[in-house]
Amino acid sequence: MFDIDKIFISFITYKVQNGNIVSQTPGTVEYSRNELLRNYIAILSDTGNAMHMLNASIDGDTKLLTDVLDELGFAEDKNTVKPFESFTLRKQSSTKNSFITGKFGIGPFALNNNNHILTMLYGVEFAEINGLLKDLGMTSLHETTDRYGESIMSWLSGLINMHVDVAKDPRINKLGVNKYTYNLVNLMIRLGFGRDTFYFTTQPIMKQFAKAYENASGVYMQDKTKSKSSRQKEEIEKVWLNALNSYLGVNYDRFSTAWNKYVDDFNGRNKKISINGVMTYLMSKDGANILKDISKKNLKDLNAEGEYSFKLGDKPVTLSIFDVQMIVASANSELEGHAQALADLVKYSKIDTKKQGKNVVQQTLYDENYKAIFEQGNGVGSYFKQDGLRRMNNSSYIRTKTRNALDLFKSVLSEQMIEATPTFLNQVKTILGVINKGDTGDEKIVNAVVKAIKGKIKARYFFEKGGYCDQHNIDPKSLFVGNNSIFSQLIRI
Repeated sequence: MFDIDKIFISFITYKVQNGNIVSQTPGTVEYSRNELLRNYIAILSDTGNAMHMLNASIDGDTKLLTDVLDELGFAEDKNTVKPFESFTLRKQSSTKNSFITGKFGIGPFALNNNNHILTMLYGVEFAEINGLLKDLGMTSLHETTDRYGESIMSWLSGLINMHVDVAKDPRINKLGVNKYTYNLVNLMIRLGFGRDTFYFTTQPIMKQFAKAYENASGVYMQDKTKSKSSRQKEEIEKVWLNALNSYLGVNYDRFSTAWNKYVDDFNGRNKKISINGVMTYLMSKDGANILKDISKKNLKDLNAEGEYSFKLGDKPVTLSIFDVQMIVASANSELEGHAQALADLVKYSKIDTKKQGKNVVQQTLYDENYKAIFEQGNGVGSYFKQDGLRRMNNSSYIRTKTRNALDLFKSVLSEQMIEATPTFLNQVKTILGVINKGDTGDEKIVNAVVKAIKGKIKARYFFEKGGYCDQHNIDPKSLFVGNNSIFSQLIRI
């Protein structure tokens, strides 16, 4: 085989054994080299699908998404930019927001692109917990095609391409793909929902949720006594509660009360029909047509006029547009746990060895969360069937990479740094647990807790009654000022 780039010729090699020419022994370098050459030759000599896929344009994957955009009426903007329009605040803000969408959107889909190969190889599936995914029969993370026969990897590649090319075609945000929905979109695409994913994310209620999430994510004019995640959750629930109150004509303070009243109203209009059954229908291929029709209307009012009728078995069902929005919100809430579990699975199975944390405390928390998923089946690990996770952990690079990245660092520093001692780590975990951040990946929170504990230890050592300096009659000031300070003693060495 001739390689023009490296200017060498390779041949399949054999060995002589007892005067006979035989194949190389499996497991040897020569055997592996032969197999690699055979794979090259098979691909290059294949006149069917393989060469077609290799020569296909990468824009073919992007077309999956542009077709959905065109189908929903989000045609590409062909307007000519007016003179000096690019200098206006509106144009610059719009351009900036589009570019930010591209910047933050590449990573989530690129990581899932790699992770889907792993879940396909090792047969990873969600546990069949009673709920929407079980009812739909969509719990597998090792499918190659969606329910319409399109390649799942092509969808992921298309999402990456759309974010990379956001300067050329900024329409990806019109499909409801944003920071709020990244995890949800990855979940639905990888489970095989295909184009129906974007009929779901472009529902009016989902757009309102995304806007509330973005507003709560800001820095200014925020309640600093609450974490960003709690603010986001509260704002989204407020949107949902306000919608229910507007529909019911009341002003309930508690979401659960308003939701129960709405369910009673729904049951009164649709006898012997459960909302969960309707939810399963709307998330099916048939029900997706209702979502698509609403998305094409590009509505802002959740109470817009319009009805949809169908049958569940032999029972007739009639839904208003508001009913559809409430059921979409409920489905989104149910899928949220699975979406976060998948995001965490991706996080703890990355090939990158630099993302385990910048200090021993962060690395210890990373290790505990990793073990909870892959070895103990706790927390988000309980969302998955354990046999698939164990195959993925033990048979791929994940376990070896994680242990190599964490164990040596911890063993070297455990006797050198106070942060690496078991007592200190237990204190950190206790405080994180008290503030409901026991599984946090937020570096700022972890570092703030570490800094506070170290500050307390140093204050007690130097200044508090009963500390080391107090017990040994040492004036802390003399350590830093005067002829006998630490600095002066170092100079005299």
